Amino acid sequence: MEEDPLPNAIADLVWSLGRLEAVFDDLPAIVRRVAEMIPTRLGAFTVLELANVLWGLAHTLPLLRRLDTSHVRSTAIAVAQASLQRHGHIPTHILSCRLWAVVKLDLPIDICEALLRRCAEGLLLEGAARSHVEGMQWCPQGLANVAWSAAKLSLFGSLEGYAMAAVVCAAVAKQARVCLESFKPHELSMMAWACATMHGRKKSGNNARPGGAAALTSAAEEFNVKEPAPFDFASIMIRVAVLARKRLGELSLQSLSNIAWVLATVGVLSHVAAEDL
Repeated sequence: MEEDPLPNAIADLVWSLGRLEAVFDDLPAIVRRVAEMIPTRLGAFTVLELANVLWGLAHTLPLLRRLDTSHVRSTAIAVAQASLQRHGHIPTHILSCRLWAVVKLDLPIDICEALLRRCAEGLLLEGAARSHVEGMQWCPQGLANVAWSAAKLSLFGSLEGYAMAAVVCAAVAKQARVCLESFKPHELSMMAWACATMHGRKKSGNNARPGGAAALTSAAEEFNVKEPAPFDFASIMIRVAVLARKRLGELSLQSLSNIAWVLATVGVLSHVAAEDL
């Protein structure tokens, strides 16, 4: 690697390593060198380049699990913090990509929830403004990434984060029902798992955590949601079952297992679509 590469070259390299997802002899040295170079020039990275670095590290670090990657995690935290300082209209694929990455990297909860808030704002407060702007619509992959990340955060985050996650997953489900056929099989699985995790029958609605009902009401007011309570998730998950049956050959065993759990969790296993699957 050249001594002083441009930020876009660094971001492209990290993204490519993540895309490759392969272990080779020089990988630890390359990742270590990149992690040393990034913090000194963060201000020169664009918001897209920061997101690409996070995405690449999220795919690469699991390959180095036997090594000490604390210095790389420190760089990832610095990148996420720099990304949070960028404001204005950020394309939805960047919002969802960087949220997924920080959750996958298990970065500090305050960073994860701050990025979840940005996605909640994009989904709920800026939705109307974004709907007719190129690059600002939420695609199936973005919806799936946001829902999965929100549900993951809800399992160990703050009460405020839990409430945001519940509101976000409900918003995702409402948007997803008009474009379910466009979801790839693994995206269907991610979205369905997230919604069932947040709003399945075993969660007892808003009372899943002590203080959850009040926190959810507060989040709904903040994000101007009139109906924070779960709507008819069962009908959406029945459609998921129908689509999964049609595309059974494209589903991984993990995705199929997730969808089966979802159908049980929302209480529709007895429906003919679920039984057929």
